[in-house]
Amino acid sequence: MSGNQVTRPKPKLSPSVREALTILAGGPRPRNTFNPGVNRSMEGQGLVNTVGMPSPYANSKGKLIEHQVINQNGLDALHNRTNDE
Repeated sequence: MSGNQVTRPKPKLSPSVREALTILAGGPRPRNTFNPGVNRSMEGQGLVNTVGMPSPYANSKGKLIEHQVINQNGLDALHNRTNDE
């Protein structure tokens, strides 16, 4: 490891974040699927990306809304957390 790199401890996943990542591992979901605290935690830890995708809801069918997509960091965190139990 070079002298400038800092190793940060892996953040522990709360049960709510772990559940959300498990759901997202199955595919993108509208951002409002999860409560704001879970979204902030996943975004702050760099576990998900937010993308615009067509709404699945009847009242806004086809309109672009924010969706959460799990990224490689999220998959790694979910995998590591599952193995640590």
